[in-house]
Amino acid sequence: MKKTFILLFALMVSFGAAQAQTAGIERSEAFDEPNDGWNKLMQLKNGNTIFFHFSKKDGIEVTVYDKKRKEISSKTLESDMWEAKKMKVSQIEGLYEIKGQPVIFLQQIQDHIPTLYRIVIDPQTGAKIKEDKLGEMQQLKLFGKTEPSTSYVEKDPASDNYAVVFSSGFSNETNANLEVVHYNGDHKEINRSMFASPGGKFKYLRFIGLTVDGDQNIYLCTYGFNLGNEKESRIIVSRLHKGEKEFASNMLDFSEDFKDTKAVMHYNPSTKLLQVLTITVTQKKAQFMKGLSTYYLALMTYLDPETLKAVAVKPLEGKMVSADLMKNAGKEDPYSGVPQDMIINNDNTTTVLMEEMKLEQTYNNGILVSEKTFLNNIGIEELDQKGEELHGYGITKSQLASGYIPNLYLAQKGKGYWSYGNAGTGHVVHSGFSMTGGGNTNAFMSFDYVNTDKARYILFNDAPKNIDKDATDKRTTVQAVSNTHTMCYKLDNGKVTRSYLFGEPKDDNTNSFCYIEASNYQKETKTYATIVVERVKRDKETRIVWVKFE
Repeated sequence: MKKTFILLFALMVSFGAAQAQTAGIERSEAFDEPNDGWNKLMQLKNGNTIFFHFSKKDGIEVTVYDKKRKEISSKTLESDMWEAKKMKVSQIEGLYEIKGQPVIFLQQIQDHIPTLYRIVIDPQTGAKIKEDKLGEMQQLKLFGKTEPSTSYVEKDPASDNYAVVFSSGFSNETNANLEVVHYNGDHKEINRSMFASPGGKFKYLRFIGLTVDGDQNIYLCTYGFNLGNEKESRIIVSRLHKGEKEFASNMLDFSEDFKDTKAVMHYNPSTKLLQVLTITVTQKKAQFMKGLSTYYLALMTYLDPETLKAVAVKPLEGKMVSADLMKNAGKEDPYSGVPQDMIINNDNTTTVLMEEMKLEQTYNNGILVSEKTFLNNIGIEELDQKGEELHGYGITKSQLASGYIPNLYLAQKGKGYWSYGNAGTGHVVHSGFSMTGGGNTNAFMSFDYVNTDKARYILFNDAPKNIDKDATDKRTTVQAVSNTHTMCYKLDNGKVTRSYLFGEPKDDNTNSFCYIEASNYQKETKTYATIVVERVKRDKETRIVWVKFE
């Protein structure tokens, strides 16, 4: 995908010596490679690591590893509320550690009604401690079309408080179709309220983003509109304070016709401002034999959490990244990547992760029969506390994933969101992004980001042919991963060096590559946990690997 306005950056790195960028590597015992479903790791504060495997037939399998990286327990979760064999019509709305316990927020369709469940897991045994049904969402119809009904879960990164949004189409009578519930770490309600557009100005509301400020505030971002008059539509920023039942709201003046908008929303404790990264579709063009080109406007908006007014609005131009691409990779055009996540680093700078994406669709007699997404060059833009560029990095990459990969999927990955691709449940369909085995390699595609006090790191699986190429050479597109290596790019004050994440291979018959989608980074211990496939000729072993960064 491309975009018009100023969207961002560029890429390519100067390849330094392939020396190790990590402080240590630990490995579990080998196990059978998962051949179906979704895999996710969670590193807990007590030192244990939980390996979740979600499959169509067996439901949720939970395996626990202790501090010594030894398996100590394995359980398969069962329930009288939700059905383990209905994972195909389920989605994980969030996977978080709360009060030292893993908590799964599972949405499943029951009798055609999306229903959200909360499942609390024992961190030592992997067994279910308790589960609760949190709410249902009715599917309502808008002129013959079903408005998506779904839920959203967001945890405060600085505490155990979290919030749930239930979105049920729309309401003709009250204009309030969003219910917001604020919980503390003991899973007790702090507050609950229905959200309606200010003054009933808009009949329809779409959820865009959410962030939680401890047990005091919830900040909500929505798009309000009326059919047939979308030029008067607005992005609405709202706050629900503890003890209050009514939302305070402000409509952003610059947000006309932002109906196709997605966002990542964070509170920056250093600046004491809300940061909202928005991606808005401005135009779509179908190009013969070239797929669908989509044009975007990306903005970083800084908001006063008290007045909810914009303090500053910065277009994400990525001039330093574009310059880097032109200098090191010989690129002539500005970088055309789409933002996938926004991270506030330990030093209170902000990193915007981007990736070039291009959707190709195949039709037969007007019917869509297949989709695939090219995931290409990576862009990394680092901003200071005022939104000014500090550094711009680019890393050339070429991968091909099955199905349609949505924008901001890296942000969703960080929250534990996942779906088999059921189109009626509300979120943008992953359409195979999370399926592993059976020749589907999507779980190995895209990239990961690790940040420490000393440096930033970009990780992804790449073909041996690309590793040996010069920066200006055309990249080989990775479609199969069996011969790839997981590469580590260290970004440090404008310099980039590269190494093999799991050690340099002995020869051409050996390689190691990881499940990017399953990975989990723990900032406190600077440890990255992932599932790795290690190959020697035709023999493969799969294990969990923990990598500690400097």
